Amino acid sequence: MPNLSRTTLIFAAALTALSAAVACERTGREDQEKVTSAQREGDKKSNEAVQESTTKITSAQAEVDKKTAEANANFVKTREDYRTKLTSKIEDIDKTIQKLETKQQTTTGKKKAELDAALPDIHAKRDAIRRDMTKVDTVTMGNWDGTKNQLDTDMDALKAALDKAPSVL
Repeated sequence: MPNLSRTTLIFAAALTALSAAVACERTGREDQEKVTSAQREGDKKSNEAVQESTTKITSAQAEVDKKTAEANANFVKTREDYRTKLTSKIEDIDKTIQKLETKQQTTTGKKKAELDAALPDIHAKRDAIRRDMTKVDTVTMGNWDGTKNQLDTDMDALKAALDKAPSVL
């Protein structure tokens, strides 16, 4: 009987050891499943966050592009309107200059001398405006104010020179 007790004892010990091993393995496997599940959940949330930020970035860039396009369109319109207005003024001034030139050819005395003195300055000022007008087509938003101010100043100087010229009307 002693052998049977010993065999039973050994069997019971082996069975206990086997139960403990199975329990440890199950706990390790469960822990690994928890880690894997947590990693999947973290990856999912990370991907969602990346997707959301990409969407926000794309949306913000689209808004910037839209506002930039609007600003460019407004600038082009402003530039075109200014060029049209300036061209009209120059055409009117050219008609006045033609009248002065005609009067210069047909008049004598003091008026002719005054016209002879005034017309070269008037021509130079008009030519400067025509030369600067070519910049209107290529001017950027960054240097628009400077170019426009220069043209306005040149136009004021030309008008002042015309006002000093003898009246032909």
